[in-house]
Amino acid sequence: MISNEAPNYWYYSDMDDHRFDRDPRESYGRFIGRRTISRFAFLEPYHLVSVETVKNDLYLVFYQSDYDVDQDMFEPSEPMAIHIVWKQ
Repeated sequence: MISNEAPNYWYYSDMDDHRFDRDPRESYGRFIGRRTISRFAFLEPYHLVSVETVKNDLYLVFYQSDYDVDQDMFEPSEPMAIHIVWKQ
């Protein structure tokens, strides 16, 4: 889902607790995980877009967040930008 109000999250805690396809791993200090998706769900206004119809590059932002129990909020780290170029 893509929303201006709240992030959707894919996470990795350990090999048994993650939102990736099977067998994510770390290699040479980089995390490698696959996530198979078939469409994007935009919430404002609501509509679905098939991945097969996307021709433009895709930019995602990932960050690590820690939950602050005292303030009842998540504290995000520095964001990491991901640039996806579709295979032809």
